[in-house]
Parts: sequence; structure tokens; C-alpha cells
Amino acid sequence: MIVYHVARAKGGNGLNMGEVIAVDKASAHFGFLFIAEDKYINGLKKLNDVVHDAGDKTCIQLLQGGLAIDLD
Repeated sequence: MIVYHVARAKGGNGLNMGEVIAVDKASAHFGFLFIAEDKYINGLKKLNDVVHDAGDKTCIQLLQGGLAIDLD
């Protein structure tokens, strides 16, 4: 993921979107990124730092699944 976003940054993309990132486990369907726990902060910070070093900006699209989440 980091290599992909750095390549986009070096290509002059301008803004790297971190795709949909769930804010809780219930919203994080299989394969989704999520930030429900502090243990994910360092990885996202590393991604942000290397993209900034390549001359680009980053952002993420937060997802809270609402009525679509599985409560079981």
C-alpha cells in the first residue's frame, strides 16, 4: 500500500486518498482498513509521512456503517 501511494505521489497526483477506512470493527467488512484501535496509528502515520516526503498530501474517507453494520 505504501509503495502504491508513494508512486502516485511521485507521479504528480497531488492528493492521495486513503480509500474507505472504517471507524469501528462492525463497519470494517472483510478487506477494509479500519482505525478502531490505536495500534493502527503508527502504520497510517508512516503512510502519511512517506507520501508527504514525496511531495503529496493525504486524506482518508471515514466510514461508519450505520444501519448496514452487522451487530452480531
